[in-house]
Amino acid sequence: MPSPAQALLGSRFILATSFVYLLGWILAIVGWSDLSSANVSIAGLVWFSLVLAIFLWLAILGLAAGSALHAGSYRATLSHLVLLDLVMTAWCADNLVVFMNQTSQTTVTAAVMAAAGLTDALNLATAGSVLLMMAQALLVLYLTAESSSAVVSFLERWDAQEVVEDRAARRKLVQSVYYPPAPQLPPVLAGVSPMTFPMPTSTTVPSMYLSPAAAENAPPVPNIAPGSMQMPTPDALSLALPMAAVAATQQQRQQQEQQQQQQQQQQQQQQQQQQQQQQQAAAAAAVQPTYSQPAAAAPTISDSAVNDDESDLPAFTYRAQALFAYTASPDDPQEISFKKDEILDIANPHGNRWWQARNAQGQVGIAPSNYLKLLQ
Repeated sequence: MPSPAQALLGSRFILATSFVYLLGWILAIVGWSDLSSANVSIAGLVWFSLVLAIFLWLAILGLAAGSALHAGSYRATLSHLVLLDLVMTAWCADNLVVFMNQTSQTTVTAAVMAAAGLTDALNLATAGSVLLMMAQALLVLYLTAESSSAVVSFLERWDAQEVVEDRAARRKLVQSVYYPPAPQLPPVLAGVSPMTFPMPTSTTVPSMYLSPAAAENAPPVPNIAPGSMQMPTPDALSLALPMAAVAATQQQRQQQEQQQQQQQQQQQQQQQQQQQQQQQAAAAAAVQPTYSQPAAAAPTISDSAVNDDESDLPAFTYRAQALFAYTASPDDPQEISFKKDEILDIANPHGNRWWQARNAQGQVGIAPSNYLKLLQ
């Protein structure tokens, strides 16, 4: 493992970039200081970017001395800070260029600035900012690239061999800690755990899977003492896996049969509910009379119900009003006809669908009760 001095001197890319970085920072700080001494208004962001730049330079040198600049979880944070300082330095350089263009348009202003020494200060600050941006851009490119990329390999090709080997070992250690490899699981039959099935340690087939004749000549299965289990052989696995597949298939069939039985029970329940609803609807329709004009079939009554002899006629003690007109059927002489709103005499209006009635013409017979309305 190289010492910090050897690691820093062996990192030739970091040394060259640091030299350009430090040179640009010195020129920028001198130029901005001269402008400030000449009473030129300077934004506070300029001084903040210069202070941040020097702290980042010291951090880069310290990490390079420990061969840990490109190997570590802080690499992303450091690259973000360098990129932020690069943006601020670019803003400062842009303001310098704009100010120089504005002052060089007139001869008088240029002469005054030259006499005051501002032209040299502007040139120093601009050159320093440009060098600083170049070094920062290289560092951002180096820090954001992967360790196995062509960019890192090209930038580190001039480093010392001892430093390169130590840096590679550190990168491997960091990757094993922060990015461990995914565990490799053994292939297992889908839906079945091999731990739920016995794993024989020999190729002897149990007698339960043999015919009676073959089971008599088969050698006995060896007894395995507790704690003396051995890893199954490939031949034993070849027997266990079909057993697992058969068990899984039987389990799937049982589940399918249970689902089918449940579906049949649900269908039967739905059919029973529909039959009950139909029976209830039919019973409700039989109880409630309808006032539409259905073709009602007259029931057969005895000949004594209609008698020409007036002494045998019942007493018509009720009266009803016709809701609809009704024409007696020619096939049934017992029915009588009546008009709408006609007043009929009723004998017994209770408990029968056909009432014995007498119309306005004096005809006696039967009339449908759903065509009539009793009067008080």
